[in-house]
Amino acid sequence: MQIDNLSCGYGARTVIHKASFSVALGQVHCILGPNGSGKTALLKTLAGLLPPRAGNCTVNGRNLFASSAREKAEMISFVPQSHAPVFPFAVLDVVVMGLVGRRSIWSGPSCSDWTAAEQALDKTGMTSFAMRPYSGLSGGERQMVLIARALAQGSSFILLDEPASSLDFANQTKSLRLLRDLADAGHGILMSSHNPEHALRYATHVQTVHNGRITTVENPATALDSEMLERVYGLRFMVSNVCSGGQDYPVCIPIG
Repeated sequence: MQIDNLSCGYGARTVIHKASFSVALGQVHCILGPNGSGKTALLKTLAGLLPPRAGNCTVNGRNLFASSAREKAEMISFVPQSHAPVFPFAVLDVVVMGLVGRRSIWSGPSCSDWTAAEQALDKTGMTSFAMRPYSGLSGGERQMVLIARALAQGSSFILLDEPASSLDFANQTKSLRLLRDLADAGHGILMSSHNPEHALRYATHVQTVHNGRITTVENPATALDSEMLERVYGLRFMVSNVCSGGQDYPVCIPIG
C-alpha cells in the first residue's frame, strides 16, 4: 500500500496534511498520536468513509480511491474503533455480513462466504461464539468478531482504528498479538493507537502524528524515546525495559 501526499479532514477542517508512506505485507504499521490528532480521519479516508482532500493511495499498483466496491474489498478491510449492535444477529451472521462487498447487491451469501467466515472465526479463536448473539458479547469479544469479519473478507491489508482502546489489559494483549500473527501470515496491518507501548511491543514500523503532520517511518525501538514522546504528547516520559524470563519488555512511564 503506497500513500502519496494524502490530506484528510472533516467538513472545512483539514487534520492530516500531505501524508506519504508505504505499508508492506508482513508489517504491523502503527500510526501513533494523542486523541484528536487525525488518526481516525486518515483511516476512514483510506477505508472510503471520508473523501480524500488531496493525494492518492495505490494498493498493488491499483488506485484505491478510483476502484469499485468489489475491488476495494479485495484490497483493504476496516475495523472501526467501536461498533454498537442494533439487532441481536448471530456472530457468524455478523462475520458473513462483512463479505457483502465481494458479491452483487442482489445475491445472498455463497457457500464460500460461509466457509470463509467459519475459518476466520477459527483463526481468531471465536468458533465457540458462532451462534451466540453479537449484541450480548463483551467489548473484547466484539472486537475479536470484527477482526474475524475483516479477515474473512480476504483483503491484503487490514486497517484498524484504535483496536485496543476500549479493551481491558488481557483483551488488549490478545487482540494485538493476533494482529502480529496475521502480519506474520502475510497480511499488511495498518493500525492507529494513542498508547506508545502498543507500538513498542507489537509494531514493526511506527509513525507519529503532530500538528497534522505524519513523521517518516521508523523502527519503534529506536524512534520512540522520551524526547519523541514528549514532543507528541506534551508530557515527559521515561522509556525503559522490564526483563522477564530472559526477555525485555518496553514500558513508558509518565514523569511528573
